[in-house]
Amino acid sequence: MDQKTEALYLINGDRFLHLRENGAGVGFSTYDCANGAPLESGQISKQNLPPDGRNAIPAARNWYLFELFSDDRKAIQEVSLQHLDTIPQSGVRRRRILDDPTIPRDDVRLINSHYDDLYRVLNHSVIQVDRSDGSSYTARVEHLDDYHFDLGEYGNVYHICQFGEMMERTSSTAYPEIQTQDEQGAWELGGKGYLAVQSCEDGWDYTLYHSDYSVMDGGQIDAPELTIQEVREQILEAHHMEKGRRVLKDYDLIMDKVAEAEKHYRELGFDAHGYVADVTDEAVVAELVAKIEADFGTTPDILVNNAGITKDGLMVRMSEEQYDAVIAVNQKSVFNMMKLVGAVMMRQRHGRIVSLASVAGLYGNPGQINYSASKAAIIGMTKTVAKELGARNVTVNAVAPGFIKTPMTDALTEEQRNKMLELVSMKRYGNPEEVASVISFLCSDNASYVTGQTIEISGGLMM
Repeated sequence: MDQKTEALYLINGDRFLHLRENGAGVGFSTYDCANGAPLESGQISKQNLPPDGRNAIPAARNWYLFELFSDDRKAIQEVSLQHLDTIPQSGVRRRRILDDPTIPRDDVRLINSHYDDLYRVLNHSVIQVDRSDGSSYTARVEHLDDYHFDLGEYGNVYHICQFGEMMERTSSTAYPEIQTQDEQGAWELGGKGYLAVQSCEDGWDYTLYHSDYSVMDGGQIDAPELTIQEVREQILEAHHMEKGRRVLKDYDLIMDKVAEAEKHYRELGFDAHGYVADVTDEAVVAELVAKIEADFGTTPDILVNNAGITKDGLMVRMSEEQYDAVIAVNQKSVFNMMKLVGAVMMRQRHGRIVSLASVAGLYGNPGQINYSASKAAIIGMTKTVAKELGARNVTVNAVAPGFIKTPMTDALTEEQRNKMLELVSMKRYGNPEEVASVISFLCSDNASYVTGQTIEISGGLMM
């Protein structure tokens, strides 16, 4: 008999129980039969299931029934998964594109390599991918056409069959992310840092960390009714990080790393302060510079412009919002920071400015007309400001990283990595430390006669 990986049950004639295996155990959701409204959802962990991995669905059903009154336990029957087709809130629809004209034209279809339908998910919803090694990540999917979608923010455009083949080749599974009632969780944000969320009395506490585990931002969301996944999406959207790939991490592991980082910086004797500001707003940046001067009792003499986002898409499909958002964060922020911090450096007759451009600004990149434009603009701005500030002993330079090893590149298939590395003379990815070392040099006295330059850190890309 074939192993069940998914099942639907009718409980006491008034609600459906949907069970589906995933990398963490079995997820469950319940829906009102009359109107399809979602009632509850959660996760049944592996520790509550058979250790051999078999009969997980029947075991999950029994686990759920144990929580019910005895009368409800008697009134349960397995029904066809087709009933989920009438519940849009489930986010799961299995009919083929041509079979049902009521299916939205902009949903995303997940299939296997034989074109058998697995799931339908709404455009811009989040899916979870479970790998064979036990690791998982979530990413937002964007509908391109009936047969193509974009996974995450890195230009990972897949044909639906190609994606299905990749899942099978890597023994991975993809499915709509389940909304759980977990009280804490942590995510690695595609090389951008980390997010830790924990429930509290009034809702949810959260902290955003840089990649070095220093605090980026934090706060509280007074909405205890939200799931931890909904809270995560709200936080990331507010910080313009809503679309990226998110690797699921152990909460305690992240907290241990944070504690180690804090101890390390204290031992080095650093007096570090973190600030949160909208660098696209000149008035906010002016307040930021004034606060830094007040807190440290001195003026900044080094500025590294590293704020950046991506909102990828082919030119003909790119919205005005996608274009403007990337230009604002990636380019206008550099103008604001160089203008206000540069004015301080001019008065003190010393300063170092380094901005993060990209090889996309030198060579272009399909699906990134907004990102490429913003990075090309930084290169032009660097040359201009270097000429304006050079007489005041202020150097202005940029770096243009190529393919750098990050969690984003780790998630690529071997085929994708090989294609990228074919363009690189050194036949390897760069490391973040190799980018940091060039920036450190440009900020040092050893680079006092270097200005107006854009240094490519790409291992010989397209030489």
